[in-house]
Amino acid sequence: MTTLKKQLGDHFERLTKIAVLHHHIGHLWQQQLELKVFEAVVDAAGFKQALTEFRFDLVLHGHKHTNHVGIDGSLIPVDRKERFNPLCVVSGGTVGGYPRTNDHQSFKVIELIADKGPRNMARVREIPLLPRHDPSPVISKESRIFDVSLADRFPHLHEVGQAKDALDRDLVSRLAPELHEYPSLKMTGFTIDTGGQRLFTSKIGYRCYAYIENDGLRVFYEVMQATKALKFGTLARVRWLLTELIAVSDTERSTKVVLLVGNLEETHYSEAEKSGETELSLSKLRDWLAPAIAAKLVDLRTHNYSQAEVATLTAARGV
Repeated sequence: MTTLKKQLGDHFERLTKIAVLHHHIGHLWQQQLELKVFEAVVDAAGFKQALTEFRFDLVLHGHKHTNHVGIDGSLIPVDRKERFNPLCVVSGGTVGGYPRTNDHQSFKVIELIADKGPRNMARVREIPLLPRHDPSPVISKESRIFDVSLADRFPHLHEVGQAKDALDRDLVSRLAPELHEYPSLKMTGFTIDTGGQRLFTSKIGYRCYAYIENDGLRVFYEVMQATKALKFGTLARVRWLLTELIAVSDTERSTKVVLLVGNLEETHYSEAEKSGETELSLSKLRDWLAPAIAAKLVDLRTHNYSQAEVATLTAARGV
């Protein structure tokens, strides 16, 4: 596999990789107890690790005559950069043998969603073999359907509140140390609202990370952690912030926006599909904001996190 990965390069990551075995690699749902020397794959632990590290998507096996569809995930240490997909394990029942207690003879049809990889979803249809003369209604009405994610479902950064908060604090200390120097600092959840009564109520406004007021200057700070290329949603968020602030600015007080962006593509929080896509999108963001930056209305500050920095921060915060 190492040689194949080297030969295929980036194309290797787009392949849908399927392992077909006889023995199973882990316990199954409602598995019946059998005391055997070779009950499962002998080196299941190392084998599962290899399948995970080479980013296999599906594992198909038989042996137990036990219907099963499940996700087998492995905990990846935070000091490793890689994000691994969980293994989707599909255990076949039996067509001609004895099924487990309270089960039935069956076969499975697996559909990989999307014409080409990387594929993120699969549909597994478990079709029972019943003593009926009309298979079509059985297939359409009595099959069991499993929609399974083949994509990464380990927690993303924005799903782990402690990690996100710790990274935000670290990014602020790196890129905006002045925030800790102003006694008039107002932090967290400051809401900017221009009203817009013709279109919206005033219940929801833009919530800014922090702002400071000093000698007639108002500086608003926003913190963003980029785990992949910045898309429309993020750009719309930035536009909303700038539009709101320009609308409420007055001649007596100057207004400035500081955008603090952490680039996490080189860490295990990365969701990037292509190498370098996050840095490229940040460069495009800077170009897009060029007029505002030139007018000193916006200051864009970025930091590229390394895996070592994230691992140290995570350990220090107890996340």
